[in-house]
Amino acid sequence: MALVIQQTLPYSPSALQLTEPTRWTGLLSLIRPSIKTIQTSNHHPILLDTSLLAGDEIPLAVICSGVANFPSEILRSGIVAALSFNVSEVSAEEVYAALQKENASGADGGAVIVKSSPLLGESGRVEVRKEGRMVLVDVSGALGLDHVFSLLSTTNAATRCDIEKLQELLQQFACSVASTESVVHEQKIGNAPSIVHAAGIAEFNSAKAAIDRDLSHLLSLNSAKVDDAVYSLHFADVNGLSRLEVNIMIHEIAEYFARKTLPVRITQSTILNDQSLARGWAISLSAIASAHLTAHVKPSNTLSNKSQESAPQNSSETRTSKLSFSDPLIRKIITRGCESVIAAEPTITEYDTIVGDGDCGYTLRDGAKQVLSFIQAADLSSLPQTLTALVDDLERAGAESRGGVVGGPGAGGSAGASAAVYARETGGSDVFGLLDSVCGELGGAGGGGGVGEGEGGGGEYEEIGG
Repeated sequence: MALVIQQTLPYSPSALQLTEPTRWTGLLSLIRPSIKTIQTSNHHPILLDTSLLAGDEIPLAVICSGVANFPSEILRSGIVAALSFNVSEVSAEEVYAALQKENASGADGGAVIVKSSPLLGESGRVEVRKEGRMVLVDVSGALGLDHVFSLLSTTNAATRCDIEKLQELLQQFACSVASTESVVHEQKIGNAPSIVHAAGIAEFNSAKAAIDRDLSHLLSLNSAKVDDAVYSLHFADVNGLSRLEVNIMIHEIAEYFARKTLPVRITQSTILNDQSLARGWAISLSAIASAHLTAHVKPSNTLSNKSQESAPQNSSETRTSKLSFSDPLIRKIITRGCESVIAAEPTITEYDTIVGDGDCGYTLRDGAKQVLSFIQAADLSSLPQTLTALVDDLERAGAESRGGVVGGPGAGGSAGASAAVYARETGGSDVFGLLDSVCGELGGAGGGGGVGEGEGGGGEYEEIGG
């Protein structure tokens, strides 16, 4: 059964009134029940998150302009205690006074007030200054604002409770931050897509090459000298990359810093640009003292260790199998299946453009072609060994450029199927049991998602948006 979703006609901007601050003042109170609206001494509305007022951390307040597309991270980050959309009318002093009047515990030690214009295409300027017990931060650009939020939410607890340390943290950020944006160009270079990087247009051959180009450019711009620095890196996908694409990119970022033995803390969000529909990504990088920020520690790959334990130590070792496989029969089944997938690509792509990113059909088609190419010279009578070699071949061919939400689960399912065949090979000649095991592995990979939230393959990361 197929579910077809037909897009409804959008409401007109005049009906939505998204540029009206009073509209959001009412909406956000419904989205988060802990938010309440108060009036300042000058009768300006301010939204307060009452769940954040009782802690010892220095409160964060945001005075935001561009209300039609303010970052959703304001709500998701869980650190914004006060919010106002009247950037031209509300002063930082009013907001701080409102926090004190509401008996915010941390406000006795000061407050961080961020004034933001989160529209894309601006300079990304960040300025930090202190007035009394307030640290004022002026940020332009959605990427810069997302990075400020992610930095403040991941900084060490001791820093979040001390206004002096927060000022030092934000000044280090302002002095060292550099950013770049890369978008997919409408024209190809040869047969490959082209990407417009800050350093120029380049052919897209792999995620690794594209990320290496951006990070090398950013590190060349980062001239700040911070002793014992940890790099705070914020990755934002622009106009909605798929979850798999985001994880692949962040994996390559983690691998880049691992190769250069540079400590890094990676965060991520999504930016929607109503000025341009081009998809791509943006990266913001700054150097922060390790006293304020802790770098990621690369986790051990328990799945890899488990599969290595369960797989035979020597894949070339000759074993006596109770299961026999006919090369012509297996070849016929695989060929017919792959040809069916290739023929169905236009239909898959059509439906995926309705409910997804439109790249699942290409992923399945290219994977099927790769499988057909691989089995031409493979001995399919030795199915377990051949499946293992096929998984390795698919990983080498597509790990860096694979798209679509089915790519990761598909590779995981193939590996699981191989493990199931190995297990059944030594356990008996029950062919139907083997098929149940293989289908269970493939079904579990497809249903489980294959790509974990909060892990970018080579290292964990915080998701700020999404």
